[in-house]
Amino acid sequence: GLAFDFLPVPLKLFSTDNYRSLLLDSLPERDGLAELGIRATPFADVVPSYLGHGRQSELDDYRSEAGR
Repeated sequence: GLAFDFLPVPLKLFSTDNYRSLLLDSLPERDGLAELGIRATPFADVVPSYLGHGRQSELDDYRSEAGR
């Protein structure tokens, strides 16, 4: 991990702290969202909107075609 701190690059892309954080699991042991009364949205339901394939993207296309 220390080797990352001494790489001769102008911008470090990976620090010792980044390396150490990879050594630990980052998954929760409990469902904290449910405990707060929050229903998680499935990943597959959200990603299309990030990729420009959602309903908002369709509406934006219509607006663009209409010159708005």
